[in-house]
Amino acid sequence: MALPTLATIAELSAYMQREAPEDAAALALQLASGKVRDFINRPDLPALVDDTTATDGIKAVVLAIAARVVGNPSDIRQDTMGSESLTYATETIGVQLTRTEEKDLKRYRVRFRTLEAGPEAAL
Repeated sequence: MALPTLATIAELSAYMQREAPEDAAALALQLASGKVRDFINRPDLPALVDDTTATDGIKAVVLAIAARVVGNPSDIRQDTMGSESLTYATETIGVQLTRTEEKDLKRYRVRFRTLEAGPEAAL
């Protein structure tokens, strides 16, 4: 069962400054929310419950990821050089966090967990 998204389609449309296609936006928000939850790795954090509890920082990252997915359905990044728009690099980007987004989310992230060993661990 999928968890609720951390932002809404209306918020994504406002962020993109154009109407986001509903089906694509819903999927992009679901995938982006999952990426953010996976990176943060904190199921106990109330900000990860849904779009009404997500902090502005978390929501900003979810919206940025989802906007890239909806705005670039061919999933390709092209870098150009100069006024000639010569393409010198292409790559598929997928639903990924950028280094800056990871940096923005680090304050929420758990780097390690303490595990208690049960009696069977002593074997």
